Amino acid sequence: MFEDEGVALRSEPRDKGRSSKTNINRRWYRRVMWLVVCLAMLGYGSLQCHRVVTDYLTYPKKVTIGVGEDMSTEFPAVTVCNLNPLPNRERLRGHPVWGAFVKIEEENLNPKCENLTEQYGKESADPAYGAGTTYGGGDANVGDATDDLNRRKRFAEDTKYSIPKDLTTADLSNDELETKRKRARRQAKDEAQTTRLACGVYYKYFLKMQESKQGPSIAKQSTESCSKDDYKEKLRFNPLCGVEVVCDNFGCFDAHLNVFMETTKFNSNTNTTMVCPSCSKKCWRKKWFDSWAKGKLSPDQVVELFSKSRTPDFSDIMGTFSPSPLDLDDYGVPAKYFIRACSYDQSACSHEQFYGWTSDSYGKCYTYNSAYRKVRIRGSKNTNYPGLATTTSPGSMNGLRLTLNIHADQYLALLSSEVGARVIVHSPHQIPFPEDQGFNVLPGVSVSVSVTKKVIRRVGEPYGNCSNTTSSKRFIRYSSIRCKKQCLEREYWRKCGCRVSMNHDDDIDADDKPERHCSIFNTTQKMCMKMTAYSFHRGRLSCQCPPACLETQYKTQVTASETNRLFYTIVQNMKNTRIADDLCSGSDNGTVRVHIYMDTLAYEEIVETPAYTFSTLLSNVGGNLGLFLGMSIVTMVELTEFLVDIVLLLLSRRRRQKEHQTIADHTLKTQNRTVIKEAGT
Repeated sequence: MFEDEGVALRSEPRDKGRSSKTNINRRWYRRVMWLVVCLAMLGYGSLQCHRVVTDYLTYPKKVTIGVGEDMSTEFPAVTVCNLNPLPNRERLRGHPVWGAFVKIEEENLNPKCENLTEQYGKESADPAYGAGTTYGGGDANVGDATDDLNRRKRFAEDTKYSIPKDLTTADLSNDELETKRKRARRQAKDEAQTTRLACGVYYKYFLKMQESKQGPSIAKQSTESCSKDDYKEKLRFNPLCGVEVVCDNFGCFDAHLNVFMETTKFNSNTNTTMVCPSCSKKCWRKKWFDSWAKGKLSPDQVVELFSKSRTPDFSDIMGTFSPSPLDLDDYGVPAKYFIRACSYDQSACSHEQFYGWTSDSYGKCYTYNSAYRKVRIRGSKNTNYPGLATTTSPGSMNGLRLTLNIHADQYLALLSSEVGARVIVHSPHQIPFPEDQGFNVLPGVSVSVSVTKKVIRRVGEPYGNCSNTTSSKRFIRYSSIRCKKQCLEREYWRKCGCRVSMNHDDDIDADDKPERHCSIFNTTQKMCMKMTAYSFHRGRLSCQCPPACLETQYKTQVTASETNRLFYTIVQNMKNTRIADDLCSGSDNGTVRVHIYMDTLAYEEIVETPAYTFSTLLSNVGGNLGLFLGMSIVTMVELTEFLVDIVLLLLSRRRRQKEHQTIADHTLKTQNRTVIKEAGT
């Protein structure tokens, strides 16, 4: 019995050991399972948090389109310009340049209807220059025109590159001599092309222009730096061919990369020296070239220039003749002769309420409801800005009504192919650019313009790229188009040394602002302007001009109807006031009537806002951590506190160990001293 009990008693520790081992094994599996789960959740949660942060760093934005409505709205500014910048033909008769245009108009009042080609340019002798027609003064042609042109071209080709003299004097057969000449000419041509690609500024520009029109050239662009220190280019303009000519160390070439040569002849019949370029069938008197350089043109010269046009509407020639700022000021039409009648919201207004300024292409322009118009304070010499016009009544019964006298009978016809006025509806806080904005209004009809407003609010950095800051002291509101125009103008100043724009260039505050304007007769300045504009349109200038953060746009809908002349006749007779010039002259070609009104007080609003803010980032990160790891801000604070406690515990334990070690060292030293003292006694 006792033996059995003893056996039972001895067997109990074994059973407890087995159960403890089993529990340990079970706890080990659980730890591994939880470790795998925690690592998986930690990895997937970290991946989700990385995606959330990555999405936030892209700074997305959302666009909201809504409709708002005001009880009273600011009426837009309305700018009107004459399509012809110099409608003053009678005063221009004695002008050194425009006088020739007046004479040509008078000699071509009736259309020529006989001996015309069916297609423009069909009889062109040279596709690079157009047809070589003859105008008056037949002494410009010397001998047979076609044979003389071919002879000059062959002469130019033969003398384009310098050929060693020994090849012309060597004792060789004609075939061998011709072969060597061709080889030398080919080598000289390759050398010239390589040097021009590396050193020539104008040659590379002409080549790019040809490639943009005709496709890539077989000529390879040189990547080598210019090694020819004495290479020089001299630019000039040949008015007979209407083309720029460049002469360098290897010869002369024109803007079409054709060989160019000039020969001189003496005409004994007229006792004049003639200059014969290789690009034309004709010869010009030398004094004509001299008069062109001095800025004086004769009717014959103007006809020659327009005859070289390569477009059916002279659009390639019109840029050559741009009125100077002085001409626009002297021959532009004042506001009181341009704006004949004006009313706003059924109340009278006058030309004195318009702000006048000068456009680059249209000359004198006038703006109604401009924020930049100043008025003189009564009884004082000081000026002030009046308030802007507002309206509470939309619809066709209200708005701005204008009657304009465009002086079509005084048009300088070759300066504009259209008759009428240019109208731009824009923000009162901006000055427009009629070359890029607006629409044309034809005379003889009544034009109605319905206007709706649109407001755009853009978001700035880092979600978007917009600007509200401007360095202008005059224009408070930022404008992207004005920024680009001023950037191009500054580049003209820097590269060409002259001013081009007349449209608010006085707003640019810079120390390097040139005093003089660029001249159309200065070939270097003209070519510099072309090259600079080419770089600007290709995006090669560093112009940082983002869109405005706050922009107000006006959408227009234009309709036209026939004018009731009897109505305006009765008004003029009863009021005994001239309200339109066409009523008495009988011509419908000189008066423009336009009516601009707000269609509704409602407006479209486009608002950009951040689609992913910092609070959204915190919410998403917290949601991922809570979902996959069960963490929250409180948990993170507790975890931080726990880690701090562990660090403090480790530091305190290490400090106690140092203290114990110090006490032990001190005790050991004390014992050693006691032992030494006892040993000495």
